[in-house]
Amino acid sequence: MVGKKWERSNNRKSKGQYFAIPHNVMKSGNYVALSAHSVKLLNDLGLQYNGKNNGDLCATWSMMKQRGWKSSSTLHKAVNELLAYGFI
Repeated sequence: MVGKKWERSNNRKSKGQYFAIPHNVMKSGNYVALSAHSVKLLNDLGLQYNGKNNGDLCATWSMMKQRGWKSSSTLHKAVNELLAYGFI
């Protein structure tokens, strides 16, 4: 039984890439103050992170349009908000 339990937990850990936001970040005043668009952008940027490209994440209109963004103006405001609150 111990072997199967270890095997199940081990399989859960190897199901591909993920992007985690620590609880202390999500409880911070800056995170709480973010608009919904800024939170979505933070997640879209996190999706690009592969473990080796920190600092090389991109929020260009052409890339974000493919992620469902409908307005370049809204994207620009979200980028500015993430910059102002220190997330990017």
